[in-house]
Amino acid sequence: MNYDELEAIKIAYGKSSKGLMLGFNRRFFAAGRKNNAIINKKNKKKSINIRINAGSVPPDHWVHDPEVGGGRIIGEVCHFIDLAGYIAGSKAINIHAICTFR
Repeated sequence: MNYDELEAIKIAYGKSSKGLMLGFNRRFFAAGRKNNAIINKKNKKKSINIRINAGSVPPDHWVHDPEVGGGRIIGEVCHFIDLAGYIAGSKAINIHAICTFR
């Protein structure tokens, strides 16, 4: 969740003969792969809109602890940013988010 942890991962990876895997799992679930195959049949520009209804989390929940959960963007939304990049076939140029409460 921070540069020091990234550096520790890089050092451990460099000392290991094993691979490294990130937990960005949204691009691998069946519906995501099927939708991506349909969307990418034609090589056209895309505007990707992902609505996430994650619900409310109490302020004292672990996900809000910067040392454990990293907050909802780092801990949860990163999966959808990765999914959007997978669908687009490229890195994001612009990300816009709106938070609404009901």
